[in-house]
Amino acid sequence: MQLKITFFLVFILGLLACEPAIECVDVAEKFTPSAQNKVIDWSKTPTFSLPFKIIYGGPKIYQNQQVPLQHGFSHLVNSSAMDPASLPANQLAMIWYGVAFPDGKQPWETVKSPFGNNKTVYENHWRNNLAGFADIMPISRGQGTPKADIFVFDIERQLKSNDSILTLKQHPSTPAATRALVNNDFVLTYKKELQNLYNEPFNFYKKINKAPNVRFGSYGDSPILNTFTNITGNSWQAWTTNPSLLNPNNYDFDAKKLGGEFYQNQDLLMPSFYFYHDYPSPLAADYLSYMLFQIEVNKAWSSKEIVPFVWLRYSAGFSGNNKQPKFIRPFIAEASAIFPFMAGAKGLWLWEDPSQFNNNESFASYEYFIHGLYRLSKYKEMFDGSPVFVAETNPRDLVDLRKPVWRGVVNGSSILVAASNPYATTDTQETKLKVKYKTWSKTLLLKGNEVYLCKFAL
Repeated sequence: MQLKITFFLVFILGLLACEPAIECVDVAEKFTPSAQNKVIDWSKTPTFSLPFKIIYGGPKIYQNQQVPLQHGFSHLVNSSAMDPASLPANQLAMIWYGVAFPDGKQPWETVKSPFGNNKTVYENHWRNNLAGFADIMPISRGQGTPKADIFVFDIERQLKSNDSILTLKQHPSTPAATRALVNNDFVLTYKKELQNLYNEPFNFYKKINKAPNVRFGSYGDSPILNTFTNITGNSWQAWTTNPSLLNPNNYDFDAKKLGGEFYQNQDLLMPSFYFYHDYPSPLAADYLSYMLFQIEVNKAWSSKEIVPFVWLRYSAGFSGNNKQPKFIRPFIAEASAIFPFMAGAKGLWLWEDPSQFNNNESFASYEYFIHGLYRLSKYKEMFDGSPVFVAETNPRDLVDLRKPVWRGVVNGSSILVAASNPYATTDTQETKLKVKYKTWSKTLLLKGNEVYLCKFAL
């Protein structure tokens, strides 16, 4: 009898020894946001760093510029609220609004047409704007172009549907010979000419540039354009392999594949995942799969670094208040700081509309976002070297199936897992979620919409 008991105990101990070791750095439950309005309490997290390009474009609520740079951010943005003059170039990111808006008269500005624009007007506009950027900082004053680590063009003058393009056949700025083309040729001509026009400000900058180390991006002009309502309109295989779904501005029309000079001029790919629907809208719960889609579909096409834009408010027009869009929910803010890196993003641009800086409202969403970065920093070694990114279900199918979401990062003998159930209907709802990688598996217990983050030994 004693022999049987001893054998049984040895057997049980053996099973326990095989249970994967769990390492959860418990900071999630120790956080409460500030009760005051117009406050970002940076001291709620210790100083920390992350191995990513994370750009802070929020309100200037800190004692000095080093505060955000000591809390996960690597760059500050050239907002008038930032006073970036004292920053070294390697900590400065700039965004150029109004690239295509010189005088209120050009067809590209007024109707998104590449036909009939005055190139001289545009070049004067670009020269003056770039000189203004350069003069912000003593290190580039008078040099014509700014010294910055990251410089982003905000263009946004593209007709995206063939039907919209064909309306330009009736526009007086379109040359008669172009209007006379048959529809298919007219659409193709538009796409080629627009790609050339999108590329012009890049070439102009490079022609006069005195700061050769700048890295370029173009807001929203990723290989697959932002989509929210049409994610399930194509299979994942089509989204990731069918060249006809590519953004025409990033298309090599001769080789019929991803490419072209505009694509080559982008050092960073910068899609956005602004959110549109708040709970209890049935579309609100798609936010996490939608976010991952913008990153993973573009990562499938290109090896370039992906640095998406994120906004901590619901987009104007969808949030019910165009003048003061409301902030996203706390768990969405935390997810926005964690999941992009679990999907392979190399950075994030935290954007804010400067007109919102002085609103008398709670800035708790910023604190939740910073707290999300802090949680991730506890495992930053998992992103060293060449980690393997695990996505058991692609984001298109997650939207279709409305499943809980998880992503993993494998490095060495460990796996870091982030998980959430955006479809939970109450804060107390419990969801069992099995996660697996090769022969390893684990069943997680998620609570409500929480953002779960934990490391396991494989």
